[in-house]
Amino acid sequence: MRWLLILVVVLLAVWYFMPDPEPVPLEETFIAEPVSKLQEAEAYEDEYLEQAEAHKRRMEEALDGDGG
Repeated sequence: MRWLLILVVVLLAVWYFMPDPEPVPLEETFIAEPVSKLQEAEAYEDEYLEQAEAHKRRMEEALDGDGG
């Protein structure tokens, strides 16, 4: 019975000190393609928002420049 207790303690100690496995890079998983599409969509959205902001600034400058 004592050997079973020692075995359990040893196994718990080995499990505790075992290094954690490295996470798998996203590009190597099954969701790599949808994530790349999502990143492309985010880039497109950022570009659109920048263009919309630039257009808004040009419109405000045109309104301010007209004076009235």
